[in-house]
Amino acid sequence: MTNRGPVGLRRAAIFVMLGMPAASLLLAAQKQLELISVERETAAARRRADRYERMVEILGSQQLVIRTMAPAAPQPEARAVVYLDASSGAGVLTVKGVSPRASGRALQLWFARGEKLVSGGMVWPDAHGDGAGLISVPADVNAFDFVTLTDEPPAGSQAPTAAALFEAPIKAAHGVWP
Repeated sequence: MTNRGPVGLRRAAIFVMLGMPAASLLLAAQKQLELISVERETAAARRRADRYERMVEILGSQQLVIRTMAPAAPQPEARAVVYLDASSGAGVLTVKGVSPRASGRALQLWFARGEKLVSGGMVWPDAHGDGAGLISVPADVNAFDFVTLTDEPPAGSQAPTAAALFEAPIKAAHGVWP
């Protein structure tokens, strides 16, 4: 056992006195970082909830038109459905069991009339090929012939860069929307 003497005891007391505030500052900084993380998670959850709330509003529209899209190539388990509400200019695209996308790829919806194509938005399916997202519906949607879905870069494209994966006629068999 060492004999510290009065100088050694003073040094130890100084370290203890300085160490406690430093430890408190470190603990406060850690709690602040945890709070920032919780705030970010809460904001992300709020954005998701707002998005889902908007989807529910669209799906409840009295003027909703639903089109089940046919796969362009055989995909027995794959489904794609568009829910179009021209009155609000919005819609929902859902996909289930689509072939997995390459890393950094997404699905982009297109409204087609002859050679004219208008993007309706993007959906990023999960690892199981399932996903849903809000889309834009052109005000003159009845003037378009088809809606198609292509595999595109995650930020989308100005025009399709790949063949259609799914497509559906916009107009019903009787010709026009309700």
